[in-house]
Formats: sequence, C-alpha cells, structure tokens
Amino acid sequence: MQILSPQVRAGKLRALAVTGEKRSRTMADVPALAEQGFNGFSVLAWGAVFGPAGVPKPILDKFHGELVKLFNQPDVRNQLGDQLGMDIVASSPAALQKFLVGEIERWGKVVRENNIRAE
Repeated sequence: MQILSPQVRAGKLRALAVTGEKRSRTMADVPALAEQGFNGFSVLAWGAVFGPAGVPKPILDKFHGELVKLFNQPDVRNQLGDQLGMDIVASSPAALQKFLVGEIERWGKVVRENNIRAE
C-alpha cells in the first residue's frame, strides 16, 4: 500500500480493500477486508530497526528515543505517511518483540499446515 496510496489518491487506481485488521489512516475511505466479511485476515507490510544482540539497555533506550523523535518530525511524517501512505508506528522494543513472536508463530503455523518447503 505504501507505493499505491498516492496512485489511489490521484484516481489512477481504485482500492478495493486494505489487508490490515482496520482501515489505514492514510486511506481511511478504503475498507479493511474484515469489514467485508474476511474476518481474521490481516497481512501487513512492516519494517523495523534492529541491532545486534546484547546492546546495553541505556544505549537501546537512547537509540529508540531518537528514532521516536525522528518519526515524529512533521517532514518525516509527511514523507512517510502522507506521501508514501505508511501508517507509522514507533512502538517500544518490547512491543516489537511481542509482535515478532506472534508473527513467527502465526506464519510458522501456515507453513507447517500447508507443508511449505524451501526449494
């Protein structure tokens, strides 16, 4: 959606749905699949900033604080949010860890149940 939302806003494409659990802030007029009866379906593109294991907590906290400041700057929010259509979430390292564990469990189940193998 990040690349598509400017095209949708310009009328070059018509969005039928977003794949998250709820509507996107940047395309609020486009319904989520859940609103259309596809309950439990949520697939998002996401990004995160990682560092090496064992980074001391004070350094991690400082780095996280600076990233939050960066993502809250109006020009950054405009570029990423309004122009590229990203819903910016600057969560905590603990929240990211919880999200990652959930995604690994979720997609691991899909892989196992469908006998998906790398070739």
